[in-house]
Amino acid sequence: MYNDHFVSKLYKALNFALKYHGEVLQVRKSTYIPYIVHPVGVMQILTEYTDDFEIIQAGILHDILEDTKGTAQDIEQNFGKRVKNLVIGATEPEHDNLSWKERKTHTINYIKNDADKDTLFVICADKLHNLNSIIDDYQKTGEAVWQRFNRGKDDQKWYYKSMADAFFKRDSQNKLFLKFYNTVQSFFND
Repeated sequence: MYNDHFVSKLYKALNFALKYHGEVLQVRKSTYIPYIVHPVGVMQILTEYTDDFEIIQAGILHDILEDTKGTAQDIEQNFGKRVKNLVIGATEPEHDNLSWKERKTHTINYIKNDADKDTLFVICADKLHNLNSIIDDYQKTGEAVWQRFNRGKDDQKWYYKSMADAFFKRDSQNKLFLKFYNTVQSFFND
């Protein structure tokens, strides 16, 4: 399962992510926390549910195309076609061309209908880490946490509940999807 080869593959992806996210001095939303903590968090979640190093590498790299100057070609040259395709699958459509609601609806429909199981792992780990970060911040700041987002609590609730339902319907026995579903239900209970 885990060996030096496996770990070296993860370090390669971490170094790549650190380079690209560091070049743009990316930080977590409304903080001064270096963005690299998010890909590391996604990696940590994925290592709990799979030992497929390419899925884990894609989890580390999942925001390269969306948030940095890194390209799909850069990813393929360094990590191969499968990792590139997983990253592309986990990337939202162009921010400039679609509204927030259109991008989120696209993601939900992609989860429901089109994404393969490996891509679903990457997307779910990303969303679970994001939600866990929101929950941690909520415990510190309460309702003020929603001011960090362009869309407030009601929209975030719609988005996370819709994704949780989509993952659950795709595979209600998958432990990662179930963890995400239960976390969403627990946090957004009314």
